Amino acid sequence: MKRRTALCAALIANLAFAAGVLAADPMQKTDDLLNKSAATVDKAAKKKADVKDKAAKKEADMKAKAAKKEADVKDKAKAKADAAKAKKQKAEGKMDAAKKKKDTVTKGAKDLKEDTMKDMKDMQNMK
Repeated sequence: MKRRTALCAALIANLAFAAGVLAADPMQKTDDLLNKSAATVDKAAKKKADVKDKAAKKEADMKAKAAKKEADVKDKAKAKADAAKAKKQKAEGKMDAAKKKKDTVTKGAKDLKEDTMKDMKDMQNMK
């Protein structure tokens, strides 16, 4: 019986030790390393994607600013061209007015001359 008890005790001790060893998965460390490695790869991929997104956003912002600046330059150029056109039209209007005034004065002088000549002829004819 003592022998049996000792044998049972040894068997139970071996089974307890074996259960502890079996419970601790021998591949656990490998799995932990793989999981850690996968997490690092995921983190790096996310960081790379974030950098790409940030770069794309920055590029889009720069393109938008450039387009806005170009539109502003075009608007300013158009405003200058319109102002120059208005100035030219105003100058042409002044020239036309001056020409009409000159024509009016010339016609008036011509009419006055003709009337004076007519009056002189009438005076000569009256004598």
